[in-house]
Amino acid sequence: MLEKSPHDNIINRLFLAQWNELRILGLDFFPGYTLANLAEICFAMGVKSFPQDDFIRVLQQQNDVLKHLRELKILHYDIKPENLLYNPPRQMTKLIDFGAAMLMKEHPSLEYDQTPTGTCLFMAPENWYVAC
Repeated sequence: MLEKSPHDNIINRLFLAQWNELRILGLDFFPGYTLANLAEICFAMGVKSFPQDDFIRVLQQQNDVLKHLRELKILHYDIKPENLLYNPPRQMTKLIDFGAAMLMKEHPSLEYDQTPTGTCLFMAPENWYVAC
């Protein structure tokens, strides 16, 4: 679905192929660091915080991504620093890892199947008792 409606801040899937039992996923090359790696690098260099302008830029770009995904009725389910790439020279982010993503149901409150997915640390607290 994302192939039909790409977004600058979502990693692009180039192809999906299968060879015997092996599945191969080709993605755009995007040089950068995950936000988790960047935080570790900053800490190792003695920088106590992510630059505020960069942080605001990341939030703005990913807010646009969330709006885009909502319009497409896609739930990512695993947004966390490890799934956000950031390229400081280009000042650009990319959301990656749609392995837990699902399409929204027409009436989520009526059809919620109580099978939360994603990473427990970044999951909504009301889902902890089921998944964690």
